[in-house]
Amino acid sequence: MDRNLPTEAIIAWDQAIALRPDFLPYKYERTICLMMDKKYSQAQVELLGMYRDTSLFDRGFQLLGNCYDFLGDTSKARSTYREGLQAWPKSGRLHLEMGNASYLDNNPKAALEWWAKGARAEPQYPSNYYQIATTFAFTPYRFWALLYGEAFLNLERGSQRYAEVSSLLFQIWQKGINPGTSDPVHFASAEVIEQASDNNPSAMSFPMAFDYTVAAALAIERKNGTIKDSVKLGTAQLVALRSRFLKLWKESGYFEKYPNDILDFNATVQHSGWLNEYLWWLYSFGDKAASNQNYQTNEARYDTFLAWFGDHLLDAEKPLCIGFQCQ
Repeated sequence: MDRNLPTEAIIAWDQAIALRPDFLPYKYERTICLMMDKKYSQAQVELLGMYRDTSLFDRGFQLLGNCYDFLGDTSKARSTYREGLQAWPKSGRLHLEMGNASYLDNNPKAALEWWAKGARAEPQYPSNYYQIATTFAFTPYRFWALLYGEAFLNLERGSQRYAEVSSLLFQIWQKGINPGTSDPVHFASAEVIEQASDNNPSAMSFPMAFDYTVAAALAIERKNGTIKDSVKLGTAQLVALRSRFLKLWKESGYFEKYPNDILDFNATVQHSGWLNEYLWWLYSFGDKAASNQNYQTNEARYDTFLAWFGDHLLDAEKPLCIGFQCQ
């Protein structure tokens, strides 16, 4: 299966099933191979006899729903995902599938709501954060992409998607910071920034507080000479900017005013003395040449950080308050 050879894998699973004919996980894995081989009708027939079995948890419902999707029966796909959610209400993957279905129906608002529900239902399941981040990245709400993308990177390390999102967040920062121009900070549209706060209509909204604090941090780093006009933001400059942002966020009392578990985690890392290394890790696929050079220059300290980081993970045991549908 790992070598994308479904026909050979089916033969191997048939041999395993012959030895343990009642062992359902083998049959489940075989249906995955059938789907890889685009034998969706056959996979559907086989799944119908086992998808509700509790030994498969929520995966049986997901795979059968996927079969229906590939066969073009979106109605049955959705009813299967909904049935699965009745049995497994905290399933991140079934919320994900409902969100994906809404997105394909050109309803991104409903899709984002499903993914946000999924992130709260199963906080350690990374794919809902991935979908939220990559969707917001191309909207007037890019600041949410930065925060949900960072959550995703903390939950799914070392994958292809990790590299994709690391690069994406770096690009969002580069495009959003334009020192010396009439629009130096741009992570949200003017309409979004001017929207009233959900909790207190008379108070500054989170998007406005975020943009203003980035702008204040940028002004200081320009004055210090760290960030120069008409020069594209590099990783070192971004690390300095984000470090300054956190200091200003704290001075403004925004940690209390705008609860956000990602920014709180940043503050914890900063307090522990590892913020620079953490941010270089976070954006390591933005400018790979700069990241490699930084690692070679600071190899011993970076390795020590990675050891510390492995013991101080983002706590996703409970639902994360990141902002979208949380403020």
